[in-house]
Parts: sequence; C-alpha cells; structure tokens
Amino acid sequence: MRCPQCKAVVPDGATFCDRCDAILDESFLDPDAKTPIPSPPPPPAARRSVAAEIPNPKSQIPNAAPARAANREPPTGELRIPAQEPTSAAAGRAGDLAPQAEDALADLLAFFKTLSPGQKVALGGALFATLFSFFPWAVLPGEGSVSGLDLGSILVVFLAFCFGALLVMNHRGVAFVRNLRYYYNLIQVALAAAMILFCVYRLIHPADLPADSHVLKSSGFDVKIETQFGLWLTTFSTVAAGVGLFLPKERR
Repeated sequence: MRCPQCKAVVPDGATFCDRCDAILDESFLDPDAKTPIPSPPPPPAARRSVAAEIPNPKSQIPNAAPARAANREPPTGELRIPAQEPTSAAAGRAGDLAPQAEDALADLLAFFKTLSPGQKVALGGALFATLFSFFPWAVLPGEGSVSGLDLGSILVVFLAFCFGALLVMNHRGVAFVRNLRYYYNLIQVALAAAMILFCVYRLIHPADLPADSHVLKSSGFDVKIETQFGLWLTTFSTVAAGVGLFLPKERR
C-alpha cells in the first residue's frame, strides 16, 4: 500500500502515514470533519524560449517591394547610370575652402591697390619672373625643349622671392626693413641687377654643356642652341622689376 500524498510505502490497514502523517483511514472520523486528500500539483508548464519572445525586426519592416515595383519606370531600352552625389564630408570641405579662397584673393587685391605705380611694376615683374622661370628656355639638339629649372632658373626664383618679400615688408612698415634705410634701395637694385644679368647671360649662352656631352660629340662640337620664349619673358620681367624701382613711389 502507498500513501496517496507522498507515495511512501505503508503497511496495509495503517491509519496514518509514517512519513507525512497523512490520514489513510478516515472511518473513525466524523463525516463532517473529513478533509479531502490534496491532489498532486500539476506538472510545470514548458518553458518558453527566449528567442521566441524577441520580436524579429524584419517582421516589423513593411514590405517595400510592391511600392518599388509600382514606382519603377518602364524600360526604355537605354541604360541609365545614376549620378553619384559627392559625400557630405567632401562637399563640406569644398564649401569651407571656397570662402577662404575668396577672402585671400580679396585681401591680395586690396593690398595691391595700396601700392604705388612703381611698386606695382616692381612686384609684378618679380612675380612674372618667378612664373616664367618654369617655362621652356632653350632647345637642345637631341634633347628638345629644356625648362628654365634645368638651366639654373632656380637662382632667378630665389632672387625674385627676396626682391618681392623686401618690397612687401617695406610697404607694410616692418621695423627690420625700415631700419635698413637707404641700404634697402641698394639691396633691391642689386637683386634686380643680378636677375637681369643672369637672364642676359643665358641669352648669350643658353646652356653650359660639358666637353664630354653626347650632344657635342654627336654634332662635332658645332651646336646651335635656340632660345625659347620662356627665357625672353623672364628677361623682360626682370627688367620690369628693376625699372619699377625708379618709378614714382607715391600713390596717386
């Protein structure tokens, strides 16, 4: 015999369960005092999976395929490539640089207007001499056009830079240049004369070729080197820079 409550084995005819003290024989009790034997608890419900409780994000996104299909244009036989729009970062950088470039150009023009006629000619000559130093200066047999950098125009670039920098600092009233006094004019004249003399030397001797040059050997030492427009433009620019030093210094 087993106890209906704890399922323990009890002797047949026992009144109480030795293990859980449950009443097995209720014949001696008052009928009104009988207590029903509690039924065993129901088995626990199966645990739901956590993954089943997490909503699927794809199920919450409406299906946009019908809308795209409805808005799709019928084929016309031409392959259309969508235009690529610049990224926001690149567009932002370009938008930031444009006002800065405009402000720098406006400041440069405003400064140039404050110069006297002589200073404008001198500074313009130095700037153009620097620019034309990168142009072709000569034509060598078997080599073709040769730029001014290959013929020593870096010297003109350096002298023109010093010439223009001193002119600008003197116009802005830099103390270092102001203290030079009349030495300033001597230095500017010397720089302009050095540029002019170098360009004239290159007009007479467009290229200094070594004796063992293959150009000389292949032509029997009879070489005719033609000057190019870049050398002439550089020469005219250096002359203009020197002439500007003797033009009126007062602004009209």
